[in-house]
Amino acid sequence: MTNQEFSRYESYTACEIPWLDFLPTHWECKDLKYVSTINPCGYRATNHEIVTFLPMEAVTTKGETDNSRVGERGLYPASLTEFRRCDVILAKITPCFENGKAAYLHQLTTEKGIGSTEFHVIRADTKIMEPRFTYYLVSNCEFRRYAECFMEGSAGQKRVTTPFLTNMKFPIPCLPTQQRIANYLDQKTAEIDEAIAKKQRLIELLKEQKAILINQAVTKGLNPDAPMRESGVEWIGEVPGHWEVRPNRYVFREINERSEKGEEIHLSMSQKLGLVPAKDLNVLTLQSESYEGAKLCLEGDLVLNRLKAHLAVFSTAPCDGVVSPDYSVFRLQEKRFKSEYFENLFKTPMYLSEFNRRVRGIVVGFYRLYSSDFNAISCIVPPDHEQTQIMQRVCEISSHVSSSQAHIVKEIEAILEFKAILISSAVTGKIKI
Repeated sequence: MTNQEFSRYESYTACEIPWLDFLPTHWECKDLKYVSTINPCGYRATNHEIVTFLPMEAVTTKGETDNSRVGERGLYPASLTEFRRCDVILAKITPCFENGKAAYLHQLTTEKGIGSTEFHVIRADTKIMEPRFTYYLVSNCEFRRYAECFMEGSAGQKRVTTPFLTNMKFPIPCLPTQQRIANYLDQKTAEIDEAIAKKQRLIELLKEQKAILINQAVTKGLNPDAPMRESGVEWIGEVPGHWEVRPNRYVFREINERSEKGEEIHLSMSQKLGLVPAKDLNVLTLQSESYEGAKLCLEGDLVLNRLKAHLAVFSTAPCDGVVSPDYSVFRLQEKRFKSEYFENLFKTPMYLSEFNRRVRGIVVGFYRLYSSDFNAISCIVPPDHEQTQIMQRVCEISSHVSSSQAHIVKEIEAILEFKAILISSAVTGKIKI
């Protein structure tokens, strides 16, 4: 955003807003309570009353709600937040507030609804405030950074309080100016969001391309002219003629060794990162006081989370360590086998489909892939030198895609930064719209 693209107002003056140094001279500085009603009332649904329920995760940062997450609910025994069409809602709890969770409710399926009390509801006085301008005001990154310093509560559960929001001063131009700014930001943010969506779609296409290339490499090999033969397993189909197909029980053996003192590195499974030292995970997890008796694994072992193996939650152990007793640990029976090859093989669509077919359990969400079922699954086994070549190719593919993704992510971050600056500059009068 350059000076050539935008002009400034004729004159500015110092203002009382703590997160803003100056305002256009003809703008006013007012407490939010004088131009809006904050949290109009609590709500208690009555018998048989049907209202639109807005859960916290339905809030988007695009000035609207994700209607796919908004459902019709019935009686609620607890007090909830009431909202109406054209209200602005603002998440009050960390980290939703810091992440910019806010919405302008103009696409509701009904005139009114209810939602979590972790929302602040801002109902603009439409005679003097444009609701969309209000939305952009509370989405302003400068206001949010200031408000974070005054959130109250314990760590991880801090909230923006009602008194703070009610008495917070905001820059208020005349209504026509608000409407002009809101119209401009609606158009520009829509264009920006469309550009971001295209780049995110490009990332998805890169992931799809990576999956296709890896699938081809680990199931058909690197030589497109290699003679093929039927594998003898219907769901596997053809394989290169010189490759073996054998049940997993002849490739792996299950290991159930236990730690005597539990002093080994504690490894934890992440769907995104694989099997990593628990200390490397950026999320809070329940930690045992002692890992004495925990299951041992060695570097190169294939470790499966039995409960989520059909969701591709398994990985090669990066080092010796201990894992949850509910994990399965499989060790290759021959040194010529490469565990990384088999990890990539098992993450192909056809193997995950077979895992899903074989999981067992009483309730959905608690299905497990038991060792006997894993051992019965047929495994494609290329010669050892081809396993090495295939994994080299997989690494090349992954490196190229990761590099391309990182470049696109940086572009998205730059666009989002521009969007935040644009909104902030427009609603605080730094640029003239």
